[in-house]
Amino acid sequence: MKEIFAAESDPDDYDYGNDRYNDLQFQENVEHELKSFNVSWDAKILCQAKILTLDEMIQRVESLLSDLTPSLIHLGNKEWREWDAGNQLVSLTLELLLLLGKKGFSSLGAKFIKPLTVLRDIAVDSSRSCVGGLDTYLKLIQTLLESKASMVGDYASKNDIEEGELSPARCLGLSSLADLCSNQNIVMASSKVGIKAKVKGIVMECVDELVECVAFVRSKDKNLKCVDDGSTTSLRVSTMISQILDFMTGIQSSLDCSSKGSHNTVANISASEARGFLQSGLFRELILLYVCIETAQDNSQLVPNTSKLHFMVVQQLLRTILVLSSQSEILRSYVARVPEFTNFIYSDDFDHVHVAEAILWHALLANVTSTNKVPQMRMKGVVMVSSSELIKRSKHNFLKLCAKVVDDKSDKVSVVEFLQLCNCCHQIPFVAECWSSVMRSDLVSGDVRAVICDILKALPQEITEAKMKLENKDVPPEKLHSVSMHSASTTASVRKGCKHLLSFLEMHEHSSQAAQCSSKID
Repeated sequence: MKEIFAAESDPDDYDYGNDRYNDLQFQENVEHELKSFNVSWDAKILCQAKILTLDEMIQRVESLLSDLTPSLIHLGNKEWREWDAGNQLVSLTLELLLLLGKKGFSSLGAKFIKPLTVLRDIAVDSSRSCVGGLDTYLKLIQTLLESKASMVGDYASKNDIEEGELSPARCLGLSSLADLCSNQNIVMASSKVGIKAKVKGIVMECVDELVECVAFVRSKDKNLKCVDDGSTTSLRVSTMISQILDFMTGIQSSLDCSSKGSHNTVANISASEARGFLQSGLFRELILLYVCIETAQDNSQLVPNTSKLHFMVVQQLLRTILVLSSQSEILRSYVARVPEFTNFIYSDDFDHVHVAEAILWHALLANVTSTNKVPQMRMKGVVMVSSSELIKRSKHNFLKLCAKVVDDKSDKVSVVEFLQLCNCCHQIPFVAECWSSVMRSDLVSGDVRAVICDILKALPQEITEAKMKLENKDVPPEKLHSVSMHSASTTASVRKGCKHLLSFLEMHEHSSQAAQCSSKID
């Protein structure tokens, strides 16, 4: 039967007129039409102004970004790799940057960073490490910091010189890197050594771009002056740079030098990283940025700034420089030779405004100058202070601070300064060594152990007062020693700090005695 029907349906028995099966030109025309039809559905072509009006294009872009949510993270690792989702998000981020500054697209607002946000969430997710999200994210950050017009467009790559603002691409790259360096999923886990090495690597690769960011905001006077809310470009850049360097040093300058993660995960900057900061000019720019911000507030003296946020950022920047200097010999030798900075450190106003920092800086610089590695240059306008004078000032200010903690009935700042000093010494071994060396000096009379013990003796009374206040009982006037130790947590912190300081003194005293015995034996 099949053979019969096949014979009956033989194509040769029919006349089709023109033989289209053998018409090659016809086939080429059909393929061309199909290709044009398929290409017309491409996203880039659909977004071209030749096909869509401007309003239609903006509507479609906003709709696309509205649908782009972290739900994409629920894609399996296999699907993420198959779809090449990471590179697609990178391309979308760069395409959106090209739209910045164009008419009508200002309505996008913060939506244009949504692809970057999704990629960031993948990068910090330890369960998605196999998809390479972190590598893709770091590469995008580097592209944004480089801020090349060929990649992000003319508008997104140019600094606003008149307003003193960094380019949109560089702002986005700097904030993304700072956010990554402060992400708890990365900084808290000791098992992520490989991930930390990758992040540190991208910081060192982009160090020249970081220098350009700091140098730009420092060169603009209007960036340095404090406004009511403290939201100047210099403050934002300073905060982000400090967050990045906190990741490198393992110490949080914004939290009174507490360690990032467990104490075992604290890792100092390496010698090569310190050289990179110095040779690139980043360390110098950081120092000069601090000097410029302080100078811009008042040309005559250092005073607490009108904005509390501004004052906190300045202190954070100062602590960042202190941590870097304490972790690298070449950096602390360099900072001691920057007259613009040392003039501030040696001023009486600095002792008054930054009490804890002044004590520690004088102790550190006394250590540097005593080694005779810093040439004593006589220059006009440069304040010269000897090592012995720095030791005297550091010890005198510490004894004065301890006396305020015990005796002052209204000053809460003294306890805060005391806790900051204790935290710095606890987390930075070299600072603790410099401090204990100064405190054991005979150049200034006064028993440091005795005044610390006086603070400890005052603590039980403060606990009693706190209990009476909680029980709504009247506190006798003679027992009103309000030195900001009103809470049990603050009292415990002060007690812990005192014990740390006493242990530092004892430990370094034993080390000094052991060294002297060893030298006598030799």
